[in-house]
Amino acid sequence: MSMLPSHDQLLGYYLRLFGFRSRRLRVKSCEMHYFEKRHPQEKGVLVFVHGVGASSGHFARLLNPLWKKGYTILAPDLPSHGQSSDSEEYLDSNHFYELFYEWANAVIPKKFVLIGNSLGGALSLCYACENPERLKHLVLISPAGGFESQDEWDKFKSILKFQSIEDSKRFIPWIYHRAPLYLPLTYRPFLRSMQRKGLRELIEGTEFQSFCLAPHVLKQLPSTLFIWGKSEKFFPRKHLDQFRKLLPSHVVYEEPEGVGHCPQLDNPKWVTDRIATLLCEKEVRGSLRAAVY
Repeated sequence: MSMLPSHDQLLGYYLRLFGFRSRRLRVKSCEMHYFEKRHPQEKGVLVFVHGVGASSGHFARLLNPLWKKGYTILAPDLPSHGQSSDSEEYLDSNHFYELFYEWANAVIPKKFVLIGNSLGGALSLCYACENPERLKHLVLISPAGGFESQDEWDKFKSILKFQSIEDSKRFIPWIYHRAPLYLPLTYRPFLRSMQRKGLRELIEGTEFQSFCLAPHVLKQLPSTLFIWGKSEKFFPRKHLDQFRKLLPSHVVYEEPEGVGHCPQLDNPKWVTDRIATLLCEKEVRGSLRAAVY
């Protein structure tokens, strides 16, 4: 077994270097880990939710720059991911959502901005539909979804069942616009992540219906920014088209150049600036409304 730190551990060290605190909270059947950095002149709370097999550290290069702009930052490791434990109960999609819901309601006492990528995007969309009053804004980055049948979902989830290092070599380049030189160092740690008991249960226990949200529920979404990189390789273009059909008209779509499934890894500065601009726009609109009244 290698004694070298994993990619996720290195990202955790990076966050601690910038003053992020490592926290743990027991939530029902799971001990959830998260990084936190409170701002003394807090403008708002930003919560970042990562994708499958990833961790909170995958947003590392966004978090401190946004904290410097005046925001409290929270970034959880989802159950069976990163430093969070496996659940003591079978981790199907319903239980997975319940654990995140309980964590969010325990840790975040007021309205916040929710930012989710891939699996974290699907989870964030579900949370936003059920709790629109809790959110100031929703940012979806290549969210999982857009499947049109159980058969299509079954074929897709078969690629998430990792058996060997070859699966990592095949899978990981899909998430980038351009694969970085360090990529081979991530193959084995990512394989271990994808083979965790809870994550295997989540993949197996998620059905097509988990992605189906009723139109009347979707209409309740808060103001939403939807980011889908032009170099997206993980999901086919028709998934974006399906989201455009289903989501309400107030959702704003952006398709930036030079980023793939995880823009926070390809171009963290662009993502940081875009989120900062979005929040600044909201603050200006809020100030104008206050001045009018």
